[in-house]
Amino acid sequence: MLACLNRESGTHVYDAIICNRQGEFCPEYSTHRLGEEFQYQIPVSFREMLNLSELLANGFPFVRVDFFEVEGHPIFGEMTFTPGLDYHPSAFEQAMLHIWEEREKTNYS
Repeated sequence: MLACLNRESGTHVYDAIICNRQGEFCPEYSTHRLGEEFQYQIPVSFREMLNLSELLANGFPFVRVDFFEVEGHPIFGEMTFTPGLDYHPSAFEQAMLHIWEEREKTNYS
């Protein structure tokens, strides 16, 4: 899961937070300007967002499904069919590439 925090108004500058499927923060893949004192709280609707993402993404080799959380409820944003963000730490890129390659082997071998 990718969470975008502290977005600067009118820009694409934000802090990228990466979490695993259990909602656990993965600092090695996230922006470094947050500092060591940063504490992340997963969205209340995290499980619902994950389930809806899997449902919407079914059948596509790659899609990013975006949600916003408003008053504890997921609000669908968009589906993006190309990888990429304004910010990618190289470790994150490598992890995503590995997942993609493994999934391709499984689905098409």
